[in-house]
Amino acid sequence: MEQLPAVSEMVPRDSLQLMEAEEGPYQLLSFTPHVKLPIIGDIAKKLVGRIWFHKEQGFIERVMVQNEAKLTPVPGLSIKELHLGMRFGQTVDAQGHQQVVLLESELMVIGKKLFKSFQQISHYQYSDHVLPAP
Repeated sequence: MEQLPAVSEMVPRDSLQLMEAEEGPYQLLSFTPHVKLPIIGDIAKKLVGRIWFHKEQGFIERVMVQNEAKLTPVPGLSIKELHLGMRFGQTVDAQGHQQVVLLESELMVIGKKLFKSFQQISHYQYSDHVLPAP
């Protein structure tokens, strides 16, 4: 799978919409992902994005992008399921400032290329963040 764009590129601010307020400390927002990759093209029209914003702590805790319908970006390639998830947390740098860091990322792609089925699942956890000195 190709390298996905940075979160700041993938989440256009002008597409953010507040959804129903969830119980607890989160606000749920939806967005239209900006995901355009060289080999599979512009697939954003069939993707939905969700953001879980932690109201009390003031940061995005989770971002999720997935398809609503089967994707057929190029002839012979069919993607049944696409799921990208990222979870963030807060840590304190050497100067005592709160910093948001990536804690977990996951990518799942299930589909068919010509007549061969494929399934790619990647899950990464990050810890022991070392923040650069200013």
